[in-house]
Parts: sequence; structure tokens; C-alpha cells
Amino acid sequence: MKRYVPDGKKIKQLRESREHAATQKEFAHEVRISERLLRQIENKNADVTAEVLNRIAKALAVVRQSVILGAEATNSAPAAARPAETAAAPESAEGVLMPRFDTDIANVVRDEGKLLGEAKDSHVIVSHILTKLSADTEEYAEELLQILDSVTWERRWPSTPFEGREELALRRRIRQLLVHLRGNDVWVYMTKHFKRLPETDQIPVEQKSYDQQAQTVIAFGPPGEYGEETLRVPVDHGQPWILNRFIPLPQLRDAK
Repeated sequence: MKRYVPDGKKIKQLRESREHAATQKEFAHEVRISERLLRQIENKNADVTAEVLNRIAKALAVVRQSVILGAEATNSAPAAARPAETAAAPESAEGVLMPRFDTDIANVVRDEGKLLGEAKDSHVIVSHILTKLSADTEEYAEELLQILDSVTWERRWPSTPFEGREELALRRRIRQLLVHLRGNDVWVYMTKHFKRLPETDQIPVEQKSYDQQAQTVIAFGPPGEYGEETLRVPVDHGQPWILNRFIPLPQLRDAK
């Protein structure tokens, strides 16, 4: 398998400049490699497979070539002799196959205004229960989701303005619910996701354009054990597709 020599210094700089998941522990979790391997990459330019490099480049929002120093010949050393690397989307001559079902990183919610704003700018709310809930926390979680769902584009015309007192009341109740949940060791995590439409498990023959559905993904999860404020959550891209950095990206259309 062909291996690549990454630009560890640049990868470290890009990682540390991120607004979220900027620690080595969080970033290693996001790209599905060990912290040990990430340290070796950043400090010693440890060679990695194309799959690992693709995940790193995707997480840093750069093209793969920008974080490569060079390529090595095929290495036949047994897998056990190298740092653990988890499986990823396969690479073809045309690009990287991105699966329909994947995971993304959600950040802990600390601002009720931002949470409400993201819901207001979404077609739908997608929720995941990733920790044990009691009868009380189930009620808090359900009410929170009902509030967020009520302001989405599916429930409210996007151009309809919010009356000030109405929004203040919603923010106040969301803040109370977040406090109740957090007091019971249930943290709320959020990320923005865009789902391709129509849904299909087959790679579209032509990817010139597609509809997209804006989603606010909400997860109820455990507190960060070591101070982490991120959580990996399931996402549905709607379609698998080939990621090719050398051709223009498909034109996007908002879902109606």
C-alpha cells in the first residue's frame, strides 16, 4: 500500500488554529487515529496511508496535496509494526468515495441564543440520544426538541420575523432546560449538517447538481470525561459521492 509523508508542522498549525476540536486528543478522535500516531505525524512526519491523510485533510478543510511532503514506495511491513490506523472510505482513481452514512463532530452547547439561531436557519432538527436518560431528563430533552422543531423552516416560514418577547421567552426556557439537563450530567451537543437529496444508496451517475436539506443535529450525551467539549455524532449525507478535489464541486440548491 502506498504511503505518504505528511507535513506535520503545517498539520499542527492548522489544527491549533481551529475553533473546535483543536486539542490533539479531540482531533485524533475526529480523524479516527490514535493520539500517539497524531504526535508522530506532527513531530516526526510519520508516514501514513492515503486514507488517513484524506481524513486529516478533510477535517482541516484543505486539499490533500497541501499537507503532503512526499510519497513513499509500497511498504510491505506487517500492520502490527505500524501505529494503529482505522479504516476509512476507499480511494479510487477518480477520488475518494464518501459514504452516505458517516459521523461528524458536535460541540457542547453553552449559548441558548446560538442554539435557537441554528434551529431557525434549518429545515429540520435531527436528534440522537447518546447517554442514559432518566424520566426527568427525558422530559427536558423532549421539550427542548419541541421548541427547536417549532422554529425550523418546516414549521415556520423563513422570512417570518420573531417578535422580541416571543424570542426572549424561548431563549429563557431553552436556557432553563440546558441547566436542568447539565445538572443531571446530560450535556447537549450541536452541529450543522447539510444532507443531499434525493436520498439514495447509489452513487449518482451525474453530480452536476443536487438539493440540500439544512439540518441542526442535536445530541444528548455524557459530560466530557477529560474536559472534552465535543462528541462524535451520526450523520446521513443522503447520498454517497466521489470527493475529487480537482474538479468543481456540484452546484447546490436549497431543498424546498
